[in-house]
Amino acid sequence: MTLCRFASHKVQVLSRPMLLSVSVLAATWALPVLAQGYLDFGANASRWAYDGECDDPRFAGPGAADVLVQEDLMADAADCEAAFRMGSVWLQTGGAPSKMPSAPQPVAPRPGVIDFGFNTSRWAYDGECDDPRFAGPGAADVLVPEDYMADAADCEAAFRMGSVWLQEGVPGPIGMPIAPKLPPSGPGMTPQGPEAEPPPQEPAEPPVVSMDWPAWAPATTDRNEAESAIAMEPQEVFAATEGSIYLLLAAATPEELAAGEGSLGSAVAISKHLALTNCHVVEGAPSMTLVDETSDEEIAVELLSADPETDRCILRTDAWLRPIKAIRPADSLTVGERVYSIGNPSGLSKTFAEGLISGVREDGGITLVQTSAPISPGSSGGALVDASGALVGITTFLLRDTQNLNFAISASAFWE
Repeated sequence: MTLCRFASHKVQVLSRPMLLSVSVLAATWALPVLAQGYLDFGANASRWAYDGECDDPRFAGPGAADVLVQEDLMADAADCEAAFRMGSVWLQTGGAPSKMPSAPQPVAPRPGVIDFGFNTSRWAYDGECDDPRFAGPGAADVLVPEDYMADAADCEAAFRMGSVWLQEGVPGPIGMPIAPKLPPSGPGMTPQGPEAEPPPQEPAEPPVVSMDWPAWAPATTDRNEAESAIAMEPQEVFAATEGSIYLLLAAATPEELAAGEGSLGSAVAISKHLALTNCHVVEGAPSMTLVDETSDEEIAVELLSADPETDRCILRTDAWLRPIKAIRPADSLTVGERVYSIGNPSGLSKTFAEGLISGVREDGGITLVQTSAPISPGSSGGALVDASGALVGITTFLLRDTQNLNFAISASAFWE
């Protein structure tokens, strides 16, 4: 099997995301061009709420669960709203009143097909179509030749929603129907509306960012190993740990960071001045800041230590952080133990989810913790904690096209 690591979740944030309560999507995220009508996402009463898939049978698309049942109607609000904002699900029929605009219906196909390619782009699964063959409001602002046929999932989802279309003169040998082109509405006029084909655009050259990784040096702070774990109720675990989980924003330049353009992830404080995260969250983005969601404070950080091969990065700040209370050694973990993930999946602030330790495995010289606790884009760098609130690992990736095969780098690996 091939382990598929997440590319950091690329977002457009206006100044800074509006950080709301747990499991509420940041309100400033940009939406695709939307149709008239409003949609009520409902509540989170489904047993599958917060699992990273949309289980509401009103929706369809690559972000929807494989099995949809009527009892989950309007019962998986957080997952469906996040998937809708990323463009990976759309409303199958008319929407119910109130909350936010509903997605446009897919355009009717015509003969001809597109091969969407693969998901080898570093920006795959970020909710934007990065393939330079496509244009439209669902396409990324910067399109480069190396992403040709390399962002299949995002581009197919956007195409089905009608927010991107194939540019003129681009072949489509296999895959799915091409969007139709409308005839001009009059002499010398071009088609109007969401299905209109814009003139081909020359892709802009992205800024070249050289990532100067510092040498890896293990954390030197006392890791305060948990000795006697006292299990708490889930709400107590969240209350004891959520203050140590920070939103991490990273960009190529300070100007992009100030403009809210860049990557989104999480970081976990382990001391008053140090925090752990994944290197792929900050790759190509040396300008970084942590956001303390309890005070809405921005905290400047720098990369102190990095091992990109194993995805371990340590951040440092002169400000004071709230460290997590204890660290679980990898050799003390047992399969079947209850654990909880805390992060920002799909932009949902400090989402808290429950699972079990499914396995403890060695890979590339470090210990990985396999878990059934949900991990989604934006969760990278977040915390996996045990029932006593001790840090078990840093959530990092999942196996695509599988169910509940999620992984975290063991916390103790950051001291090795």
